[in-house]
Amino acid sequence: MSMMPKNCPSCGFDLIWSESKVDLLCQNPFCPAQILYKIEHFLRTLGVEELTSVTLEKFNLKSIVDVYWIDEEFWLSLEGWKERKTKIIMNQLHKSLKDVHIAKLIAAFGIPNVGVKLAEKLINYIKRKYSENDPYKLMEMFFQLDVDEFLLVEGLGCKIAENIILHRKNYKDIYLNLLDKGLVFKLDISGPLKNLNIVMTGASSDGTKRPVLERMIEELGGINGKSISKSTNILVCDDLNSNSSKMKKAKELKIEIITYEMFFERIQTFKI
Repeated sequence: MSMMPKNCPSCGFDLIWSESKVDLLCQNPFCPAQILYKIEHFLRTLGVEELTSVTLEKFNLKSIVDVYWIDEEFWLSLEGWKERKTKIIMNQLHKSLKDVHIAKLIAAFGIPNVGVKLAEKLINYIKRKYSENDPYKLMEMFFQLDVDEFLLVEGLGCKIAENIILHRKNYKDIYLNLLDKGLVFKLDISGPLKNLNIVMTGASSDGTKRPVLERMIEELGGINGKSISKSTNILVCDDLNSNSSKMKKAKELKIEIITYEMFFERIQTFKI
């Protein structure tokens, strides 16, 4: 029976068991094998399929960004490297930074247990709380959230939050470097609610739950606001004669007020 290794075969650091007790993990952030894994994960997540770990291992890469600084001339200088494959790789690297979904970029960082779905929940939380839809501003907010706010995101536990806080300076450095290399977020949000800040009060008469309504607004390009402000475009209410604080403020600011029935009708006819 073979003994379990105590040290990482790549860098020699002590290995520890993962929370699931299934994998042995190296905790050295500068471990060559860990760096290589993160680079490969990042590229795969953003659609670069041609660069395998076998190829990446040939270079002394220190960061994800290093791959984007390798130019066509260098690839062609490699022994046995074909021009056609070089062009495919350069094209994939170029495309990987164009029209990037913000949740996909966060998932690409390789934060343990943070995939695209959890990253989407995190971004949607920031959108709702800060009534913001600009992906560049959302990314800045991601780098500023404290642990307590991360814990308000469904599925994002204490360990994940601590991991993000611990390593996010590195993620931000990568992000800023990729902006220099041409990273562009996908800005065109389709749908009848594009960029509209919508606040809801009261309950929908047909019984549709608030989380369902919020998800509907986000999927149609809108922003879920929690309170009435000058940036609010529409207040959706259950009673046009209500004297709630939100209704009073919306009237003071001359914000459009509609019922849930009117809201559903407008979505269906694309008139918002």
